[in-house]
Amino acid sequence: MAQLSDMDVTVCQRRVDSGQFSRSSSGSGGQKKTKVTVNTNYLVIVSEKSGGPTLTPSDINPILLMTHDSLPKTGRTCYTFGGLVAPFILCNNKSIERDRENPFVFNVSASWESIEVGMSGAGAGQSAPGQPDRGPEEPLKPEEPKEQELVSGDSQRVAVSFTTSSQELVQYESNFANDLGLRQSWKLPTGTPFSDPVVKKVPLITISLVQFEDDFTLTNLEERSYSVNETPWNGRGANQWLIGDIAAEEVTLSVVDPNDENELIRVDKWRISYNIHLAPKHEITCVVNDEPFGLDVQAGDRYDPGWLTLQPLVDTFFMKPNPDGAALPDILTPNVEDGYASAGYIFEANGRKRTPASSGGSGDDRPSYMAFQTFSVSEFDDLLQWPK
Repeated sequence: MAQLSDMDVTVCQRRVDSGQFSRSSSGSGGQKKTKVTVNTNYLVIVSEKSGGPTLTPSDINPILLMTHDSLPKTGRTCYTFGGLVAPFILCNNKSIERDRENPFVFNVSASWESIEVGMSGAGAGQSAPGQPDRGPEEPLKPEEPKEQELVSGDSQRVAVSFTTSSQELVQYESNFANDLGLRQSWKLPTGTPFSDPVVKKVPLITISLVQFEDDFTLTNLEERSYSVNETPWNGRGANQWLIGDIAAEEVTLSVVDPNDENELIRVDKWRISYNIHLAPKHEITCVVNDEPFGLDVQAGDRYDPGWLTLQPLVDTFFMKPNPDGAALPDILTPNVEDGYASAGYIFEANGRKRTPASSGGSGDDRPSYMAFQTFSVSEFDDLLQWPK
């Protein structure tokens, strides 16, 4: 069997390309998504190399011939036509057939498929990785991608799509039934905690962002996956966005040669797909100064924890000052009234008992919280090519 280096191979793309735009509905809202498919054909001619070995038809392996650099590579080469590059349309299949009349001529067919672009909705009960999410007060305003426009040269295209689903968020405080303000929603009037928590169904908004990068490493994948925005990004404050799953694949693009605008050259890029989740809308009124620690809030302030994890400062024990002297450690004491232990509020600073000034579950008769950063942080503006 001859190797590719033993023969001269000429590849010509035939002018019989075909393609299709398909629109599909998904989700209960019937939102539309678009996919592009393209079919291309190539004529491959094999001849003996000057000074090389004599070739017979049986020396030529069609499968080996399909690996020639002039043919698209499945899962890697992006569609190009007339100097225009469609970076989101990738070769996904190719086949080869020997010509019946001339055994040194082959016909290669390749099919190409794009990622889906547009907006989609998921039915209730479906959820994305991580935690619940929110319906934004302000509309998100990215530029909706056109239907797979071809781009010229080394343009860095970004594709953005949106998915909505739903999740349930545990509520330790919630609105009164008549919507006249907030009240605690974790215990009965007797002080007994609810056996089942009060939950609120919230929308989970996920952005799928696909972009091209020159280099991508396992370290990048490790550092960026499941990280939150360190500074404000895309109209929301810190800790409001979470990068979840990331998919990375190396692809080959044909771009305009910077030294000759009439020529195309092939370059390798990484096509990175980010799933980015918006945190649940969950504004909380601070009831104790400086709680949670680290958020710089005072009693009466409203704050949104985003993807921070909150734990209510509620316990059946509290720390009591040592009766033998203030210099001695506090004593862990059960919260007992009239012979019964019950859950009560404590301060984050020292674990001592907090007695609310109000009652009936309103005012400060609600939990305060401890906040924890359970995700790593990233500077999103340095990572993501959000459409301007």
